Amino acid sequence: MLRHPRVIPILLVLIAIVFWVWMRDPNLDLRLSAPYFHDGVFVGGRAGIIQFLRTQFWNLSLGMAWLSLGAVLLSYGLNKTTFLGLVRRDWNIILWGFLLGPGLVVNAILKTFSGRARPQNVLNFGGENLYTPIGQIADQCAQNCSFVSGEVSGTTATCIALLMILSAHAHRMSIEMERLAQAGIAGIFGFVFWQRVASGGHFVSDAILAALITALVMAILARYWPQSADRVAAA
Repeated sequence: MLRHPRVIPILLVLIAIVFWVWMRDPNLDLRLSAPYFHDGVFVGGRAGIIQFLRTQFWNLSLGMAWLSLGAVLLSYGLNKTTFLGLVRRDWNIILWGFLLGPGLVVNAILKTFSGRARPQNVLNFGGENLYTPIGQIADQCAQNCSFVSGEVSGTTATCIALLMILSAHAHRMSIEMERLAQAGIAGIFGFVFWQRVASGGHFVSDAILAALITALVMAILARYWPQSADRVAAA
């Protein structure tokens, strides 16, 4: 899936399209967030069950990151070629996908230096900061800023990892069971995407670009990670 030669160009084009659409309509993010803002609060942050699910899916992302680290260390330490159906190369892609995607690009670079205030903090929704259109560097946020979404990024990496594991075991499942599992993974992604927007934690463009950038990082890793890693492990 990730190694298909068209995946990287498609993701790059989609990222460019998002920037083009949102920069042509700088207030699009405000309009997309407005339906979730009622009576002075964002609806996605009201219900306890929503926060409970958010916490569980965040823990799932953390668990997958630690699992990938353990799988890689296990593969080298015990010379174990496969774990949960995935070979060492696959676990390296997942591990470094987390480190370089949510870790480096999203949290260490974009969220640190973008300066874009979250929806819940801008004047348009009762906050104290100015709204920053996409594509601009601002000074409205000092750290852990809105651009882009760290949780959507981590969830994207997690869902890609889950799809990789599912694909490795698909031959043991019926088509219906595989489709159900895929729908469940899509549901996890969809909920986290919706919650971050509906709670005022992020704008829609933050969430979309977090997913696309993370997928791009993992696609590049899948495309160019040396194939020899598996042969060494199997030797």
